Amino acid sequence: LAIGETCSGGPLALAPRTDCDDGMSSINPSGTEQCDPEMRDEDCDGTANPVSLCECTNGQLRPCPLPGVCGTSSQTCMNGAWGSCGVSPSNETCNGLDDDCDGMTDDEPDATTSCGSVAHTTFACASPSCEIASCDMGWGACDSSVGNGCETSLDTTSHCGACNAYCLPGASCTPSGCRPGLVWARKF
Repeated sequence: LAIGETCSGGPLALAPRTDCDDGMSSINPSGTEQCDPEMRDEDCDGTANPVSLCECTNGQLRPCPLPGVCGTSSQTCMNGAWGSCGVSPSNETCNGLDDDCDGMTDDEPDATTSCGSVAHTTFACASPSCEIASCDMGWGACDSSVGNGCETSLDTTSHCGACNAYCLPGASCTPSGCRPGLVWARKF
C-alpha cells in the first residue's frame, strides 16, 4: 500500500478503534453514561458527566434549599447529585425558629418539651416564647412570672377566688368568695 491509500477489509484487516478504555468492559461506544466522581466517558463520545445528565459538578457547594434552621447549612455535590443538608430537621420547639424545616415557625410545638412542666399550669407557645394557657381550678399566676406558672392558691384571704382579692380581717375565704366572720354574742 502506498501512503494515502485506503485499506480494504480482508480477513486480517483491523476494525477501526472506537473503544476508549480497553481495561473496562463497561466503557465502550454502547456504554451508558453516568455521573461519577472519576469523570469517566462511559459511552466514548468525548464528554464525561454531561450537564444534561448531572445536576451539579462534583465538589460544588450550594446553600440548602430548605426553610428554617435547615437552610442555614450547605449541600455538596456527590456523583452528580446534591447530598443532604448539613442540618437535619428536629422536633418543633417554641423558640421562634422553624426547627422541623416545614416552612412554618413554631407550628404545633410540644409545649411540655418547649416550656417545661410546672405544677397546676398548662403552657402554650406564643412564638417565640411560652405563655400560661390556663391554671388548674383554684390556682392563679399572681406574680406575672411565666417561669413558675400558676404558683398561688386562690383559697387564702390574700387571694380569695382571684389574684390579690383580699378578704377583710376576720373574714374567711370560701369557694364562693370572702365570708364575713361570725360574732358570737353572749347573754348577760
